Amino acid sequence: MSCLRNLALGLAVLGLSCGSRNELDEPPSTRSLLAESFKSGELQRVSDARLFVGESLYEYINGGAELYHAFNFVEVATADYSLAGSELVADIYLFDNADHAFGLYSQVRPDNPNHLPLGVEGFGSETNLVFVKGRYVLMLTGFEATRETAAALRGTAQEFSAVVPGETKLPAMFSVLPGENAVPFSEKMFAESFLGIGELTEVYSRRYAIGADTLTLFVAPDSGEKLAAWRAQAGADETTTVDLGLSAQAHRAMLAVTNSYYGQIIALNKDGYLAGAVGYTDGCREFAATWLNTVGSAR
Repeated sequence: MSCLRNLALGLAVLGLSCGSRNELDEPPSTRSLLAESFKSGELQRVSDARLFVGESLYEYINGGAELYHAFNFVEVATADYSLAGSELVADIYLFDNADHAFGLYSQVRPDNPNHLPLGVEGFGSETNLVFVKGRYVLMLTGFEATRETAAALRGTAQEFSAVVPGETKLPAMFSVLPGENAVPFSEKMFAESFLGIGELTEVYSRRYAIGADTLTLFVAPDSGEKLAAWRAQAGADETTTVDLGLSAQAHRAMLAVTNSYYGQIIALNKDGYLAGAVGYTDGCREFAATWLNTVGSAR
């Protein structure tokens, strides 16, 4: 019963400055979510639950912890479980807010995921399953690449999905990006260094299929300092000119650069947002211009 009492804590939500993030005031600890057994009675914990908080994450995933800390990792609890004769490891990660939890998830998700309808979203294979819900990212790992292991992972994920609290929708900032022509499950959130530029933080992106072209649109909260910093470090050999048919004011606020890796990039500061496109081509002109003209209009 103590586990159920812990799950009742922190159900009030609050709106944060970036869109309308809903967060748990006092989320249950990750260790409390690693119950000894679950409702069905089939999933059983077969080890003690271990907890790693803050910098101690390096003791658990030495060599990969930097990515988690970039998204303001709080803690992770881990334990071994058994279901239908298959053994697996369950890791529950907690982040400071739901946007950062989704951000970490989006960075570990493969480009063409085997999508699973869990939490906000999830993906899986025969030996692993990952999903994000609220401030939590759950990672399940099996020991053998068999159908039985894959079935056990899915069953375990369903058990945890029922008890892990939090939102089951994308971060609100993604609503600024268009839904039309979107590539399914291509949303990503970058806490820092988008496009390798240190000043481009808290950036949300989504890929789009425009005819034969693929375009990535991105958006971030920005009062002007992010674009100004980007413009200040863009070399003369990088900057170029792109005519999107925008207003004279918007055109003056736009930065266009050509990058050997990312291709042509356009960005502008508009109504509190840094908005732009990566991999821009003339074939995407109408789509990109239409969106950039509407950014911020609904605020």
